Amino acid sequence: MTTTTADLSPAKGDHSLERLLLFSDGVFAIAITLLAIELHVPEGWNGQWASLWAERWPMFTAFALSFAIIGVFWNTHRRVFARMIGFSNGVMIFNMLALAGVVLMPFATTLLY
Repeated sequence: MTTTTADLSPAKGDHSLERLLLFSDGVFAIAITLLAIELHVPEGWNGQWASLWAERWPMFTAFALSFAIIGVFWNTHRRVFARMIGFSNGVMIFNMLALAGVVLMPFATTLLY
């Protein structure tokens, strides 16, 4: 059975798409926050920016790269969903899988440095 446009249109008063977008935005926000939580000042740091950068540049680089990747994913997600008026279960499942990849970014960032 094929899905028609009428099947994808939300019922009057149905806020499912809005809720999916708010949930997705929350996942993106938490993933970016978790990136920052992983940043730590080294033990015995002397307070000099140059020594911090010299010791932790791989961590900062991994953070910046992961932040940019999550930002690109969020912007793409926002642009795709801005054109939608409804969604099917397949779109929701695909969205959840994509968000699972975003949630793993802090772990991948830790592996980078």
